[in-house]
Amino acid sequence: MPGHLTKALVNQWATDAYIAGYQTGSGTDDAPQEIDVSIFDPRKNGKISQITKREKINAEERSQLQYDPCKCDARVWNEGFGAQCSRKKVDGEILCVSCLKKHEDLESKGLNLTFGLVTDERPTISLDKGAELAWKDLKKEKSSSPNQEQKALEAIEIEYSVARGGEMRVNLYCKISSIRKDETHIRGQGGDATGKI
Repeated sequence: MPGHLTKALVNQWATDAYIAGYQTGSGTDDAPQEIDVSIFDPRKNGKISQITKREKINAEERSQLQYDPCKCDARVWNEGFGAQCSRKKVDGEILCVSCLKKHEDLESKGLNLTFGLVTDERPTISLDKGAELAWKDLKKEKSSSPNQEQKALEAIEIEYSVARGGEMRVNLYCKISSIRKDETHIRGQGGDATGKI
């Protein structure tokens, strides 16, 4: 196949370059006849190595990486952990081509990149739509299921009934039940558990 790069052709070029360099450096035409140019091959043992992918790191580890001044300054979602964009910056800019285009589009509307810049505070609401951002490291633990609450109540009831007699158990159970009803009623009116509507 004409024009096809082969190992033999590359070896010939390397040998010719070595001889030309030897003759120029020594000033004589007496170049060594047998040259093993494979010793100059940067690959291991002159063999073609398989291209290996960079080892992937998980989202949480990626969020902990140090700031890289060569990469885009935009913050990306990164499965809810947030991280620096992995693309390189456009010359003279702080953003990559993709993030710069998004930023210019949003800026014309008076908005900013959704997750801001890694050099700024991490926002709790998106800077383009105003939606709440549920960062994984800031999520509150889910409230326990009703089953778990019931078991906890039973444990409390047993503890108090043993320690104080049956009256305390009934009173405690009634108070907890009334608190739950109040919370449900308030939430049903569009408020939260603090009583704000």
